[in-house]
Parts: sequence; structure tokens; C-alpha cells
Amino acid sequence: MAYAAHGLPAALGAAPPRQGSTLWAEAAEGMRFAVTSQTVVIILVLSMLTSLFWRVVEIVMVPISLEVAQIGAAGLGLLYTSLTLGGVVGVAMLGALKKGIPSLPLVVLLNTLLAAPMLLGATFPTFPMLLAVFFLSGILFDISGVATQSLLQATVPKPFLGRVFSLVNVSLALGVLPVLALVGPLSSALGAAGALQITSLAVCGMGAVLYLAAKVKRQAEEKEELSG
Repeated sequence: MAYAAHGLPAALGAAPPRQGSTLWAEAAEGMRFAVTSQTVVIILVLSMLTSLFWRVVEIVMVPISLEVAQIGAAGLGLLYTSLTLGGVVGVAMLGALKKGIPSLPLVVLLNTLLAAPMLLGATFPTFPMLLAVFFLSGILFDISGVATQSLLQATVPKPFLGRVFSLVNVSLALGVLPVLALVGPLSSALGAAGALQITSLAVCGMGAVLYLAAKVKRQAEEKEELSG
């Protein structure tokens, strides 16, 4: 954990550790910065949430494809092809979108919207619907990922950038941990599609809470700028 918090600052353009400082001291300094930055805290929680969600999708989509939609292994492969094509479109759209630093509320909204298409796909698990859902998810996935990275690069001081990105990776890994304990009971009780529906709704609900927190922070900053 200490090494992950320390990160690879040189590789990400951050300043190297100060001479005489230890790995643990640098890690602790990075952690202190992260927990005192509301933007970083919200993004860390958001990263954990989206990681959990996508692992659930990967697990339940197999029985949904084979048993509910009955599209077989070839159909499942086409779904992930559609996801990849959506990602390509997302990258192309990024070039056409307005340049600038995305706001924290927008980043939270984009990441939370990832759950909306999957909720639709779990509710109406037909092959055409799932193809459209995966394509749209691919677009949103790339756009939200770039927006998140852009916001961090613009708001985190350079000396802490490597450590913050490493903490994001730790959050992504931690998001996987509850999945096995979560998916089994939900799938047994509600079926694979029901498990995805509940998870999607939970992600939307928690994303709404994070969005409100980000909005309050944004409004406070705007008020401070006006008064200043």
C-alpha cells in the first residue's frame, strides 16, 4: 500500500522524492494530501464504485447472454466487439468536444451514467438492446476516463500527481474485493439480470450522492471567487 501511494511520480511528470526523504514519508505525505482534498476523495470513491460495477457486469453478463438473452458465446463476443467500437467512437468524439478542464460534477455525472445503459440492458435483455447498450457504454467509458484524468492533472499539484494516480489504481483494485461476496447472493435471489439491475440502481444512487457533494463544493468555490 505504501508503494502504491508513493506511485511513479517521475513517469507521470511529478517531482521526484526530496533528497533524504523515505518511501514511507513520501507515501504518508501523499495520503495526507489525498484525504484533505475533497476532489481527490470523491474521485477515489467514484473509482472504487465504477470498478465494482464493471466487475459485476463482467460476471453476470455471461449467464445473461447464455441463459436469458440466449445469444451464445458468439453473441457475447459480439457484445464486447460493440463495446470496443463504442470506445473508438468515444475517442473520436473527444477530439470534437470543446477543450477545457471538466468540472468535478461533470466527471461524477459521466462516471455514474455508465450504469444507466446497463440497467436498460438488464431490464430488456434482447440481443439488439444489449448491442446498443454495450456500444453506448464504450463511448461513455472512454469519455468519462479521459475527463477524470484531465481533472486530476489540472487540479492536483505536480509533486503529488504520481501518488494520486497510484491511489486511484488502488481504489480500482479495492472495488473488486466486495464483488464475489455481492454477486453470488444477489444472483441466487434475483437471477443474473436482477443482480445487474440492483447493482446499476445502487451505483446510480451512490453516484447521485457524490454528484450532490461535488455540486456543493463547486458552488462554494464559485461563491468564494465572487466574494474574492
